[in-house]
Amino acid sequence: MDTIQQSVDAFEALMFENQTNVLEELNRLSKGEIFVLTFLSRQNRPTIPSDISEAMHTSTARISAIMGTLEKKGQITREIDKLNRRNILVTITDEGAKRIEGFAAYMRNRLTAVLTEMGEQDAETFVRLFKRFHGIFKRMMSCPFTAQQNPPDG
Repeated sequence: MDTIQQSVDAFEALMFENQTNVLEELNRLSKGEIFVLTFLSRQNRPTIPSDISEAMHTSTARISAIMGTLEKKGQITREIDKLNRRNILVTITDEGAKRIEGFAAYMRNRLTAVLTEMGEQDAETFVRLFKRFHGIFKRMMSCPFTAQQNPPDG
């Protein structure tokens, strides 16, 4: 087996192992709420639920459930769009913004701890290589694939 294939196998094993743990942890922390609040914060304007649903790649019913929970917590508001009464506009509140700020600080502290444990040289190397990996991956994902490279339907 060549080095590239060994690297792919090792990367897939890490991603599968970590994906489960990371996704379970994020799900436990927020049940999708953090994503919705982050999205609204970045939009910096009232947003319709279908935009959130599209960005999150989930159903509008799931988004509606999340918004109900966030509204009860006082972290978002929902109101009828005055220009198009068929639309509901969702806005993050100050309470929601505070939650996002707290979560961002928590994640930044975790990242700082991990990179500190890695040491300066390994941390610099990791960030440099991750930037390179991300750039190449992003470029490759935007290129059309041949029939053999297309992902299977599912």
